[in-house]
Amino acid sequence: MIRRLGYRRLLPVAQLTLYFALLGIGYFQLPPQALAQEHRTFTPVSPSNIPTAWKVAVALNVPAMVCGALLTSILYPHGTELFVLLFSAPFVALLWHFIGRWLDYQFHILPRPPKTTTRIILAVNGLIIGTFGIISGFVSVPDTRSSEPTGPVVMTLIWSALLIIMCATALFRSRNHRSRASYPTQRPACH
Repeated sequence: MIRRLGYRRLLPVAQLTLYFALLGIGYFQLPPQALAQEHRTFTPVSPSNIPTAWKVAVALNVPAMVCGALLTSILYPHGTELFVLLFSAPFVALLWHFIGRWLDYQFHILPRPPKTTTRIILAVNGLIIGTFGIISGFVSVPDTRSSEPTGPVVMTLIWSALLIIMCATALFRSRNHRSRASYPTQRPACH
């Protein structure tokens, strides 16, 4: 089934389902004072009261959250955490489509596209962005004697490392890679 559908189709659906489940669970974990009763609008939640389910949703989708926060700040400047999470949903699907497509290339479900100048430039830019993410993550790590690394720092390091791995495999793949067309699609009939 994975070969037929591919990770690029399965992962976005699975992640969106998990994402909305976590949002729903987190919404019901909110403290009562977070919901303004007289206006029925959502008020900002202090960082210590953010539900754990929302923190998990953010950790799984940090790049999508960055895009969702940017979109929320442009379209709805007074938006709260819930607005950021909801505006991030399309980017969650897009993020996991790209990760699924990369997995499809790695597992030879899709033939690798040819190296073009544009692909090389994008991969190099991804390596540079990932490297800056790693550097900023390590610079942001607090002194280990005083406290543990915070969640956002760890998430930055993990997602930056994933970006570096994805771009490096796209840039430095072997030259003798066989495309999907060279794989046998059916077993030869025995006579």
